Amino acid sequence: MANMMRQPIRLEVKLEATDVVRASRELLIRRAGALFVAWCAIAGVGLYLFLAGNSGFGWPIVPAILAGAFGPPVILFELVIWNARRRFKQAAH
Repeated sequence: MANMMRQPIRLEVKLEATDVVRASRELLIRRAGALFVAWCAIAGVGLYLFLAGNSGFGWPIVPAILAGAFGPPVILFELVIWNARRRFKQAAH
């Protein structure tokens, strides 16, 4: 009986590949959502400033045009770079 008390406890943790994929997909969706919200905010502020300032000066259309033109490509580029960096880190381990 005393011999059984001294046996080490074995603890095995199995992590399925689907769990890792699911977690990375959720993180990717959250990051894409945050970038999209930021893009919409920039475009919305630029559009509001353009409409509000249309009576006297029309310079605020520049942020709206820039956000509309460069927002989606920047978001996609950020996601591609983030995904490549994540894969590189996984391959390094």
